[in-house]
Amino acid sequence: PTTCAAAGKNCGTINDGCGGTVDCGGCNSGEICGWAGVPNVCASSPTDPSTVAPALDPIIAPTLDISTAFLYSGPNPVQVGMVPNTIVARRAAVVRGRVLDRQGNPIPGVTVTILGKPHYGRTATRADGYYDMAVNGGGLLVVDLQHPSYLPSQRKINVGWQEYGVVDDVVLIGRDPTSTAISSLAPTMQVARGSMSTDSDGTRRSTLLFPAGTGATMVFADGSSQALTNFHVRSTEYTVGPEGRAAMPGDLPKGVAYTYAVELDVDEAVAAGASSVTFSSPVIHYVDNFIGFPVGGPVPSWSYDRQRALWRPEPAGRVIEILSITGGMADLDVDGSSNPASAATLASLGVTDAERTQLAQLY
Repeated sequence: PTTCAAAGKNCGTINDGCGGTVDCGGCNSGEICGWAGVPNVCASSPTDPSTVAPALDPIIAPTLDISTAFLYSGPNPVQVGMVPNTIVARRAAVVRGRVLDRQGNPIPGVTVTILGKPHYGRTATRADGYYDMAVNGGGLLVVDLQHPSYLPSQRKINVGWQEYGVVDDVVLIGRDPTSTAISSLAPTMQVARGSMSTDSDGTRRSTLLFPAGTGATMVFADGSSQALTNFHVRSTEYTVGPEGRAAMPGDLPKGVAYTYAVELDVDEAVAAGASSVTFSSPVIHYVDNFIGFPVGGPVPSWSYDRQRALWRPEPAGRVIEILSITGGMADLDVDGSSNPASAATLASLGVTDAERTQLAQLY
């Protein structure tokens, strides 16, 4: 069973561990849900810098460290938790940015930190979606954006000494509303599909196939693990509409074009704070070829590592075409020849009869 904390201090709904949710009530007046960076926790809303910034000396122009010290000092700082004497006067800099939703509305209460540098403390986006954070310039920084109602995002910036660094607007997206219940070690193949996405590029849908007998295990940052018996899968596409680029979870690596990105996660793992989920058999991912890549061509694949703020290359996928259905199974062109692949070719690619049967039913 899951219980809520002190009345008025939790907000929204949390997973009850049984596929349902528990309503923990709302925040107190003047508080923003999730500002502290912890799901379902309320905290005081961030201070607007304009209300605490000191008056400028009309005669002597102050250095950046002096003019921006109010961000992290004083009785009501914008940036909290900074370790004393962190800012070096000659290296003082400020990182500034804005966070929006897909509709272009500002998102207040997004926790802003610098990845791997807890000594800078944290700040949060204001009612207009903007944030300001004091840092030391002269090196690459990764701005980490977290909000309990949205998927997290990161952006890199290299700001110089005595400079303001502006991060491009970031769009945060909520997790797909559609979830699919999956059972570990089920005797038959199971299917989990995300919501349909449509924009000027076309219509597509993320589809996951879990082979029979596939087990699932949550893995935590400390290396511990926990087996999952029943779990709920979601597929959330980032690359939808004109805001897709701004919604990406991180900066694209050099040489990789903007095409398609999807968040694949498990509700129970998210609620438990697990860093990943592993499976005893490869889980198969399909998406409609809305881009129009040639049949038989490779699909370069990458995964984003939030702990290190980088993309990792993964084994490439392949563009296939369903030519027909024979005996309830899809006949697949895997090389662009317009001919069905042989049993030996399909076996070399790991394509089973169970997978072909599911493809015939789904597409």
